Amino acid sequence: MKICLPTETPAGLLAELAPNVGRSPFLTLIDTETGAIEVVANAPHGESGCSPAEPLVGHQVEAVICLGAGVGAVSKLEAAGIQVLMTQATNVREALIAARNGELWRLRANHACGSHTHGAGPEAGGCGGCA
Repeated sequence: MKICLPTETPAGLLAELAPNVGRSPFLTLIDTETGAIEVVANAPHGESGCSPAEPLVGHQVEAVICLGAGVGAVSKLEAAGIQVLMTQATNVREALIAARNGELWRLRANHACGSHTHGAGPEAGGCGGCA
């Protein structure tokens, strides 16, 4: 399985997770079967929103593990067949451990952050980045 983690730096397993999918500078891609790591630049977040699935085209990503995501980003990722999973980890390595331990929860568009407003917290299955 290939997963994507929005990160602040291209530091691989030690990269700090970015607070928001659409505004993260980098996307750290990990193949959970081989352990291969690839880092790609994220598409810029414009006034009309973000295109989070665009930089993932051709990478066969099945899930994004993140701290927070807006409703637009979640909707676009879901439309591309990519699950959005929430974590409270602070870096890539911790997020992978949380995934192995079943400590992630699925974020759906109806619980995601609205446009610059606060959504439901993790206890309600919502965006932890805005709680």
